[in-house]
Amino acid sequence: MVRDDGRPSRLTVATAMDEATRLLDELEAGLSTRARQESLATSVCRLCVELLDADGGYMAVSPSRGDELTVYSTDGRAERMADLEIALGEGPAHESFVGARRTVADLSAAWDRWPLFGPAASAAVGDLHLQVLPLGVGIRRIGVLTTYYESRGPQVDPRAAQALADGAGIALLGRPEPRALGFGRSRLEAGTEVPDGGARPGGRVAVAPRRERDRSGRDPLDLATGMVAVQMGVPAWAALAVMRARAFSTDVELDDLASAVVERRLTFDPGSAGPP
Repeated sequence: MVRDDGRPSRLTVATAMDEATRLLDELEAGLSTRARQESLATSVCRLCVELLDADGGYMAVSPSRGDELTVYSTDGRAERMADLEIALGEGPAHESFVGARRTVADLSAAWDRWPLFGPAASAAVGDLHLQVLPLGVGIRRIGVLTTYYESRGPQVDPRAAQALADGAGIALLGRPEPRALGFGRSRLEAGTEVPDGGARPGGRVAVAPRRERDRSGRDPLDLATGMVAVQMGVPAWAALAVMRARAFSTDVELDDLASAVVERRLTFDPGSAGPP
């Protein structure tokens, strides 16, 4: 309900406050009972996706100033969107983080808004509805939470949703986290894909495990990206985009393609983004 002057009525504000209180209480309860093997950030990401009634999502966090953003995702589609934002340098999470504001978008209508990310994301995950909320405490920004919705947009009141994101930021700052995995280097904690949607019976969201690393401890996708960048003489983000295009056009998993590059069974030359 909106007043004649365009401002929310007391009734809608009170309803939003009640909803925010409920969401924060459920976040606190969920964190207090989280599994010991689940990291704090992974739990926060999973719980926020569930509480916002989303089909999946990802969270980029930098608890300390100057640290790289660490990305946590709940499923394969969320991971692919995060990878695309990393590779292309644009998208809703970038916009929300830089502008410190909520961002909503429908991928089917986002091509003009993000000329690189829009069509690439639509091709990779379909025309999903997206919501991005800044994570922070006061004026301090520590990251963003991106949630996606298959058949409808976000249903939770935006003020209550932002209150949940603020609570998530406070929770993340309350305890130190392990070393950052690197937003800019496209390394995700949730690296092995689970079935699209990532939800188990009952609506609970499954968080995928990390990618396997080689003996040096580096992610094979990182190694392959660097090798392709050298082979083609292009930046790392462009090399990753080329690898994704090859994987998509040949119906091969990106991780399998990366392994073929690292093992020197596959090489790239300038102009080789399409099928071999």
